[in-house]
Amino acid sequence: MADQRLTAQMQVDALRRWAEGAGGFAMVLKKGDVTSGQILAILLEKGDNPRLFGRQMAADFTYQWGEVVLTGTMADYLSRARARDPDLWIIELDVANPAQLIAQLAVMD
Repeated sequence: MADQRLTAQMQVDALRRWAEGAGGFAMVLKKGDVTSGQILAILLEKGDNPRLFGRQMAADFTYQWGEVVLTGTMADYLSRARARDPDLWIIELDVANPAQLIAQLAVMD
């Protein structure tokens, strides 16, 4: 059976369209591997309250989105993540209703 998952590029494009369709703003800060790159999403609410979400492989080998628990600053985390993973995507999403976008992440994979 063929793999039916969306490519990383398609998921990033979908996130961008959802944010812009909701009257928000989206910007790809770093492009990664088109097919299977890891994705980190910086989610802002009208420019404030930045939260970081990542797409991770779960124990059942499916991808799931979850909030990244930071032990330092977000900038330090992103710098380390970029250094260890050249295929990483980073997208910033600024929306009025982040809970709605978080719900979209849950059904994306």
